[in-house]
Amino acid sequence: MCVAIADKLDTITGIYGIGQGPTGSKDPYALRRMALGLLRMMVEGELKLDLKVLITHSLELHASEVDRGSADDIYKFMMDRLRAYYKEKKVSGKAFEAVLAVSPESPYDFHLRVEALNNFSQDKASESLIEANKRIANILKTVLFHLKLTSLY
Repeated sequence: MCVAIADKLDTITGIYGIGQGPTGSKDPYALRRMALGLLRMMVEGELKLDLKVLITHSLELHASEVDRGSADDIYKFMMDRLRAYYKEKKVSGKAFEAVLAVSPESPYDFHLRVEALNNFSQDKASESLIEANKRIANILKTVLFHLKLTSLY
């Protein structure tokens, strides 16, 4: 598993790092499939590996021709693959985006959070809690706005 992860990561960062990442419907090096395979190994193998660190380290090991500044683009590409993975598993897009906003280090941690949030949001009992939270947030916004206004005078 270690060698497979290293191989996939090396290929993705190397090809992406020379500007040959997938565009539109074209993916001549099957990087999308490779990225999904890498992510699935990390999630299904319950591996707590920091994806951003792995990408950065892999880029540093390549020759100088590879754009070492492409780590963020590669990470975004990988997260798009993860989005497709969860969409196929019927996970709410809102749940995915909420977890993406906190940017967990490992795909496995990401998976645990998405799974928990998706299960929570599909529970009927959670609807009233979600609505109450929205009302409280709106009340707090109004109170803070009024406090700012009064502090100006």
